[in-house]
Amino acid sequence: IYTNTSVNIIGPLLSWLLNLPHLWHFHEQPTSGKFKWIPPRLFPIFRFLINRKNTTIIFISRTQKSLWEEEFGFQVKHSIIIYTPAGKVGEPAASVPVAAIPFDSAFSEKITSAILEKETVTFGHLGSWTPSKNLLSLLKVFSRLKTDYPEFKTRMVLMGAGELENEMLSQINALGLQNNVTLMPHSTAVFAFFNQIDVFVLPSWFESWGLAALEAIEHKKTLILTIHSGLTEILSPHTDCLYTDPQQESTLYKAMEYLLLHPEHRIAMANHAYHTVQGLNLNIQFDQAIVSLFKQYDIP
Repeated sequence: IYTNTSVNIIGPLLSWLLNLPHLWHFHEQPTSGKFKWIPPRLFPIFRFLINRKNTTIIFISRTQKSLWEEEFGFQVKHSIIIYTPAGKVGEPAASVPVAAIPFDSAFSEKITSAILEKETVTFGHLGSWTPSKNLLSLLKVFSRLKTDYPEFKTRMVLMGAGELENEMLSQINALGLQNNVTLMPHSTAVFAFFNQIDVFVLPSWFESWGLAALEAIEHKKTLILTIHSGLTEILSPHTDCLYTDPQQESTLYKAMEYLLLHPEHRIAMANHAYHTVQGLNLNIQFDQAIVSLFKQYDIP
């Protein structure tokens, strides 16, 4: 039995009742008390299910493994760490335009072409619009950056959907960013998004891994990344990306300011991160790890 989330207890219980081998893939990451994926009252049940001899826990990073062991209060004996690769990046169809929806347009309206000027520095974020993504702070910092450096042409593109949408629209209005921030609806065709941005920003309170950040790297975009991500295990600060601490908003401002003022470093950092990730061969390592697990459990 394979379970693809730490919070689903049905698969683990079924594998125990049927005495079947169980692969339990943990994608979520503890948040240092900000949010509990699993109610503490259920910890004894989870400890029992995790410690079964024929259960293997798949963690997506060493950081995640350490945090879950701290959360549960014991060392997970039967586990493996498998870094998750980004999805394959192909070429978009020629008919797909670089498009966006201005923030004050309804998402149901037809997407219109919005190719930005080359000299404009565009910051972007791709993901769910939820409090954990720290997007209100991102908008606040971006507004301050525009105030401090009015001589620079800067824009922001946010692609996604979620419960924070109305608050984001209100903050865009309050900060006077109507003409500087573009919202794009969530789509699996992300070329329109990545073709518009120069710097990808992921300032989340917590990120188990950061697949959107990996995808940005594959598109050779410069990265500003939360320190609470498993990607800290493979990306070096200042050479592959700039890290930001969500508890210190000033670190996000300094990172965005630095990349605004140093275009040559934006290019160098994006190229370095691209070669770092390519050199890790994450797709091959992932495939080999899965094949090894299948052989361990005699799965054809």
